[in-house]
Amino acid sequence: MAHSRRPDIILLDINMPEVDGYAALAELRAHPSTRCIPVVALTANAAQRDIELGMAAGFDAYLTKPLQIPELIATLQRLVEGLVPQGSTVTSGVATEPAASDHRSQLVSERGPGKLMLR
Repeated sequence: MAHSRRPDIILLDINMPEVDGYAALAELRAHPSTRCIPVVALTANAAQRDIELGMAAGFDAYLTKPLQIPELIATLQRLVEGLVPQGSTVTSGVATEPAASDHRSQLVSERGPGKLMLR
């Protein structure tokens, strides 16, 4: 679904029945159409070692259950703001100058820089 829909951010549980979050993350990072999408781990695995493993695996953030809503909102806001490179202008959902190599700089939210829409 992420390949065809191209979401701005993906929230991904680590403990899923058929494919765990690490395998799903590896698949997302392996494909050009999804490798730039920020991925947030959302899991009950809350030990410090779990967090370190998750961040080392390439998650952009690692949130633990029970979920703290203010922390979720702050994390999503930080990632959405990272979608537009500082100093860029946004026109019709496309970022222009400056070019940057950070993977999040290649994405722009359709809602514009720093806008987080919760449904």
